[in-house]
Amino acid sequence: MRIAVSRNTAGQRKGKVLAIVTSHDQLGGTGYRTGYWMPELAYPYLALMSAGYDVEVASPMGGRAPVDPYSDPGSPSSQPADALECTKLLAHEDHRRKLANTLQLSAIKREDYVAGRTTLLSGWLEATARRWSSEAIW
Repeated sequence: MRIAVSRNTAGQRKGKVLAIVTSHDQLGGTGYRTGYWMPELAYPYLALMSAGYDVEVASPMGGRAPVDPYSDPGSPSSQPADALECTKLLAHEDHRRKLANTLQLSAIKREDYVAGRTTLLSGWLEATARRWSSEAIW
């Protein structure tokens, strides 16, 4: 995925963007661990931060969002192709805090954000996220 955003050279924040990740830590009843795919969050998160946006992270249940072990650079199961961007994301305490304490999706007010992005499959979206994803800027 490529994201084209202009660099924010003035240092002014442009508004808040909401990144929505999953709360599911298991593939159905299979016992296989899963979670959000870290590069799907890391690339847009870092690009938007660099462009002057504040990025907040939410999940349906709130709290710690599970990471798919194949995309976590700290996991022995990780695939190294995207490890650099993921490591950049995890290198900052503020970003790690956001991932450990995601906002609960039902508590989000749409009008507080200039845009949003979800990594969830449409079948797993909460009613709020489904409604938002149908709006033009989401």
